[in-house]
Amino acid sequence: MKSLITFSLAIVLGFSSGICQNYVFRVMANNGSNEFKSISSSQWTPVKRGVAFKSGDVIKVADQAYLGLIHNTGKTVELIDPGTFKVDDIELNIDIRKKGIGSKYTEYVMNTLDSDAEFVGANEVATRGAEKSVNVIAPASSEVLDRKQIISWESEENNTYTIRIKGIFDDILLEEDVQSNEYLLDFENPSLSGEKTFVMTVTIKDQKESSKEYALDLLSEDESSKYQPDLLEIQQNVTNPLLKYLVMASYFEEKGLLIDAISSYHNAIKLAPEFEDVHALYRSFKVRNNLHL
Repeated sequence: MKSLITFSLAIVLGFSSGICQNYVFRVMANNGSNEFKSISSSQWTPVKRGVAFKSGDVIKVADQAYLGLIHNTGKTVELIDPGTFKVDDIELNIDIRKKGIGSKYTEYVMNTLDSDAEFVGANEVATRGAEKSVNVIAPASSEVLDRKQIISWESEENNTYTIRIKGIFDDILLEEDVQSNEYLLDFENPSLSGEKTFVMTVTIKDQKESSKEYALDLLSEDESSKYQPDLLEIQQNVTNPLLKYLVMASYFEEKGLLIDAISSYHNAIKLAPEFEDVHALYRSFKVRNNLHL
């Protein structure tokens, strides 16, 4: 029999301790017909993202629903089982002492979701005109940390596409046809071994129309090592895959590793395709970094 109060720690994060918070938890992600009742009301109210819960409030999680909460110290918990939960009981079951690097990245995610201005023009992603019939979602030039990256592109129609990777001397190192709008690029592929800088294009098969060229500069082990302590701490403190990918996407964006950030967003979307907030964050990221043109 499932426990009435079942939740797993999602990430151990910390906000600035100097800021006084007048709430216990805020809603970071909501999916399903969840409700809450404040200490000053007898009425159940639908839960929405951004809602603040105070001491004495009660939360009701519906069947097959999900609720991600962020504590005023930055710790995040998820409620994944149906039932009624007291805010005070949830707080008692988390360790609010430890703080980690993820605080500012979680705060950034929340601020982005809260700001309507971030999404101005986001819906134009799929409707704006483009110079090419295939628009790869990538900067013109980017450093790459992870050896496996999800490369994706936008096109007006579903087609078979040819992804082509060249070396610095314009020699074709890898060429492969795919029937979807994304490709898992593995830099450990023997065809790419020994190379550090690549030029990528995506073409509609059997047509002349091609995307622009995109330069990918694979970081060496020495260059990658400076990111490892931060990434290890995130990996150790984030047990929920969805929130982990969102935090990592924010981290990679700040470090200028946009290809890695894009892959993190894609992995988050694959885990929770029904979460509109995740799609909104990705749309905002693309607009913010001029990746939608």
